[in-house]
Amino acid sequence: MKKIWLLLALVIVVSCENDSTLNFVILSGKVTNNKSKEILIKGIDNSISESIKLSDDGSFIDTLFVENGVYTLNYGRNKAQIYFEGGNNLVVNFDNKDFDNSLIFSGDGSGESAYVYAKAKKLKEAKFNDMKVYELPENEFKNYLKEIKSSLENTLNSTDGVSRNFKSKEVRNLNYANINKLENYKVYHSFLTKNYDYEVPEGFLNETKEIKYDNEDDYLFSSEYRNLLLSYYRKKSFEQLKDNAAPIELTFINTIAEIKNETIKNGLLLNYANTMFSKIKDKDSFYKAFLAASTNEENNKIITDLYDKSQLIAEGKPSPIFTDYEKLDGSKVSLSDFKGKFVYIYVWSSSFSPSTEQIKNFNELQKKYSDKNIEFIALSVDRISNKDGWKEAIKKEDFNGTHILADKGKESDFIQNYAIVFPPRFIFINAEGNIIDADAPRPSDLKLEKLFNQQNI
Repeated sequence: MKKIWLLLALVIVVSCENDSTLNFVILSGKVTNNKSKEILIKGIDNSISESIKLSDDGSFIDTLFVENGVYTLNYGRNKAQIYFEGGNNLVVNFDNKDFDNSLIFSGDGSGESAYVYAKAKKLKEAKFNDMKVYELPENEFKNYLKEIKSSLENTLNSTDGVSRNFKSKEVRNLNYANINKLENYKVYHSFLTKNYDYEVPEGFLNETKEIKYDNEDDYLFSSEYRNLLLSYYRKKSFEQLKDNAAPIELTFINTIAEIKNETIKNGLLLNYANTMFSKIKDKDSFYKAFLAASTNEENNKIITDLYDKSQLIAEGKPSPIFTDYEKLDGSKVSLSDFKGKFVYIYVWSSSFSPSTEQIKNFNELQKKYSDKNIEFIALSVDRISNKDGWKEAIKKEDFNGTHILADKGKESDFIQNYAIVFPPRFIFINAEGNIIDADAPRPSDLKLEKLFNQQNI
């Protein structure tokens, strides 16, 4: 957020009404019965994109420099999906005591936001993302998808103020969502029904034949389309893997490099590199392959920064430190306080839906190694303003360990120095404070205890 740009932004919006090439949105409104100090805007990966401060009377206004797309507005426990498009001046008003019934969108982009909010509610009511839908027989499953798509198209067409351009893209997006479900059906259906020899009938995936994998507009608009692209190029990578002995990550990079559309190619490269970089063992080869494939200088700078940081957190290097982080009881603690002990750190956040399985295994490890020279730390990158949410999540998940809250969330020096893009992440440090593994196995991974045994813990 850059409030000093607000006046300039207002002037630009007046002169360039609804210019989708602009990279900012003006968001304003008022919260009745205000109790919180801020509204959080989160991206599709649940990471916090912006924090908006509220006045004492609950009013707010801010300029958000964000990419076009769907975001989540979070106010306390209330949340709503909304849509941002460059140049919009969106107004959101609601009553904290009756969020669902009082939420009103107005201004530029209000129709699109009203639709995505209604869409999210319908998908939740229909349990669209519930794994159990994959237990349905083929015909029932397909009919279910058609009914959801038809219902959402009716909602789209009946919502006032939605632009023709948005409608056109969203209709394709709904189709991509169904195709993603169809492609996942075989794996999930066989697992849930325990019919591990199951094969989909001939013609079940006919809809996938209609997809064109070079649509830049859909790539920029639709996360469902991006998922289809990733799936498509992963399959191509595995096919090529049969003919060479290169690691899969390099084969995937080289496969994406063949994409002719620069926007799609560079976007997929950055997404993959950002996600995988911490896990890649041969970072030198991966980095060189990325630079050879990427033609976007800004993306190259991002991955170069990750590469440079990776050299500083290689095995045997002194660990980055944290100082005076807050513990669950309110006292302060620094990494140096644990010197003389091995340290296993679980970097997490209550905002990222922590894994119940990993927490369970984390707790079990602590019991098993309770008499050993190792400290188990749960380091949260929750914002200080969400301290209550952090404490509630610990209690709800029955989460054991030494709980610590990073001083500046994801922007904390410790988190940045470890190049953590988003949690979870696991770090293993020896008794001298040197790094054993900056991206250690997760608690449920059997490799972790092997690593502990190698250190004679």
